[in-house]
Amino acid sequence: MCFSATASYTAALLLGSVGIFLMKKTKPPSLKWLTMIPLFFAIQQFSEGILWTTLDYGVYPNLWGLSAQRVFLFFAYLFWPLWIPLSFMHAETETQKKKKFWPFLFGGFVLFLFNTIGFTQEGITPAEIIQCSIHYGGSTLSHRILYALITLTPFFLSSLRGTKLLGIALTLSFILSDLFYHHAFTSIWCFFAAIVCLGLFWIVKTNKPK
Repeated sequence: MCFSATASYTAALLLGSVGIFLMKKTKPPSLKWLTMIPLFFAIQQFSEGILWTTLDYGVYPNLWGLSAQRVFLFFAYLFWPLWIPLSFMHAETETQKKKKFWPFLFGGFVLFLFNTIGFTQEGITPAEIIQCSIHYGGSTLSHRILYALITLTPFFLSSLRGTKLLGIALTLSFILSDLFYHHAFTSIWCFFAAIVCLGLFWIVKTNKPK
């Protein structure tokens, strides 16, 4: 399967459209943060589209390419480990149920600090196209597993209808990305996760108050 600037721009357009629609139509304030996930993924995919373009035309590393890469990596390594548990915590209306998300929010904060320090001290690895995918540099298996636990577990803990199915789909996308696209895991899993999270449209619709 090949990826490209066109695939990233198309995904960004689709995700942005769904995100804007959900934000406008969703009434319960508790679900608002979840509805913003497709919109944030749209920004991330659009930034990768710009990076693809600079790589395809041989002008990377330039200001546009490096800026786009930094935006993509910000979402991938810093933003999602915090936003996912936080948005699910916000979606829970009962105080007691909210407490089960605290460990994952704390883990996301620790990962945020760890990755921020890493980027500050070591900088970012130059991006390159390998086998029709963008390679951002490697990560350890322990780091990927910790990241997955923090970002995927809230889908299984949530009391909202349908989130467990979405969690299963995201977990499968994680495994497939690691097995078959290990050379570009960050790029590929973010792409698959973005597409899977279009399912939030169904979840928000299913969990609307009657």
